Amino acid sequence: MVPLPEQGKQLDIIVEMVKVLLRHQGLRFDSYHETTMDLPNHSGVIPDHFFYIGELPVVGKRRIDWSSDPPPDLAIECDVTSFTSVNDYLPYRVRELWIIRQQKIKIYQFQDGRYSLVEQSQFFGGFDLNAILTECIKDAYELGSGAIDKLSDRYPRQR
Repeated sequence: MVPLPEQGKQLDIIVEMVKVLLRHQGLRFDSYHETTMDLPNHSGVIPDHFFYIGELPVVGKRRIDWSSDPPPDLAIECDVTSFTSVNDYLPYRVRELWIIRQQKIKIYQFQDGRYSLVEQSQFFGGFDLNAILTECIKDAYELGSGAIDKLSDRYPRQR
């Protein structure tokens, strides 16, 4: 559940931004909103949103078995009123975790059994994600849904 309009708006913007940039690169994806990830003997997590990118191993499934299905490629947490710990995601081995705080993206990649803070996303090399997000948020408060239209014009879909 999204507790504040600010969080809901930021989350919508970031999810739509990711989709526009994935389409711009011609990448296939499958995405899920607030789906519980749980494993026996581990605390569950509920990412605000997550994506499978390229390979789509769970398309068509009604339930994801976190003990046998592959983890998502990208999980997004939009922290406005709570704070996500990257350690909560360790048992789930999500390849990349974005934590958005104060309208800034921190990117963590899972490598060698731990999460490391990195400068660049493995899925969006060459994109300044924080600059794009800042512009989208500004535009969203001025243009509403036109912000994503503007972003889509700037980064058109690859055919």
